[in-house]
Amino acid sequence: IYEPGAQAGATHNVGSAAVGGFAGYNFQSGKIVYGVEGELGYRFKKNTFDDIPGPGVLDASTGLFGSVKGRVGMDIGAYMPFVTAGVTAAKLKT
Repeated sequence: IYEPGAQAGATHNVGSAAVGGFAGYNFQSGKIVYGVEGELGYRFKKNTFDDIPGPGVLDASTGLFGSVKGRVGMDIGAYMPFVTAGVTAAKLKT
């Protein structure tokens, strides 16, 4: 990751594999479509930052993460404009 103003040679190692699942359900009343969806996953690798102020290196891992969203849209034939809102949470360890 490039960070303007970071020290020369600073590294941010943030690549990782993750596994998770996603599920959702839509239902319709007239032309209005309602939906809800959720996601739950786990990220395996920790992040390493060596350009933090002071001596040392910061290691952080995300681990478990998830989200829940609601959706409301309008059926207008081949298109369905919609709005969505929700929350996301993650467990961060440093």
